[in-house]
Parts: sequence; structure tokens; C-alpha cells
Amino acid sequence: MAPNKFFSGRSRSIMQRNDSGTLSVDTKSSQDPYSPSVGQGDLAEIDDKPQKSLNGKQNENQELLLRCITQHLGFAGNRPIAACIIYKCLLQWRSFEAEKTRVFDRIIQTIGNAIEKAQDNSDVLAYWLSNASTLLLLLQHTLKASAAASAIGLRRRSSAALFGRMT
Repeated sequence: MAPNKFFSGRSRSIMQRNDSGTLSVDTKSSQDPYSPSVGQGDLAEIDDKPQKSLNGKQNENQELLLRCITQHLGFAGNRPIAACIIYKCLLQWRSFEAEKTRVFDRIIQTIGNAIEKAQDNSDVLAYWLSNASTLLLLLQHTLKASAAASAIGLRRRSSAALFGRMT
């Protein structure tokens, strides 16, 4: 929440130059349009609406992804399309930055269900094996890159602290 939402009234100064050339300052108290005269509980309810809308949209997007990957999407340039779509969605949603997300569990469950349904169909099993291995490779590259970036950040902070102690 922006700090200016807490101020119920602000004074506004308007500077004007008179015909004689002197400056006059007119101070008026104006009501901030972001701070209605409501109780703190009402403000919390107002601020929850965008978060609920965001969570609803995120759930809708996850459902769409899960419906999409249950279909046989095929390959593009020897790459399984489903793995690439899953990876791009996870990147877009910043799922790698979260401690634990439900979306990983739901994706694994969806792929597992697709494999169980087609246990006797070697083409479908090969398709999901290809998707799973490609997704694993993409995830490993991302996690290694983020681990290396955080290690560099830790080294910089520790060396800065060391040099700070020396001076």
C-alpha cells in the first residue's frame, strides 16, 4: 500500500505571480482521492481485492496450462512443445523463486495421469519421456544459473565485508 493512502488530508500550496510581479502562496487543504474516510478494516478489504483477482487469474492460467499439456502437442525442431510451454510458463510466473509452489505438484500429477492412461502405448510413453527429460534439462540449467548468481552475490558481499574490516 502506498504511504500517501494513509494521509486523509494534505495541504497543497499553489504559487501564483500577481500582476505586480510578486509571488503569492495559497495553501489549501485537499482531500487525497486515495484516502477515503473509511476505517482501517475497510482499507484492508479494498486492498485484498486486487490480490484475490491476481490469485484467481493465476489459478486460471495454471488450469489452462494443465489442460494444454494433457493434449499431445508434438514436437517443433526436435523439441517437445509441452516441455517448452511448461518451462516458459514457470519462468513467467517466477515459480523458481518461490519456496514451494503447488504448480509443480499439479504438473507432475497431470503428467503422471497421462502416463498411467497410456501404459500400453509406447508412442505416448516416448512422448512423455521426451517431455520429462527436456523439462528436467531446462530446469537444471535454470537452477544452476540461479545458484551460481547467488554464489557470486555472496562472494561479493563477503569480500566487501572483509575489505570493510581492513580499513
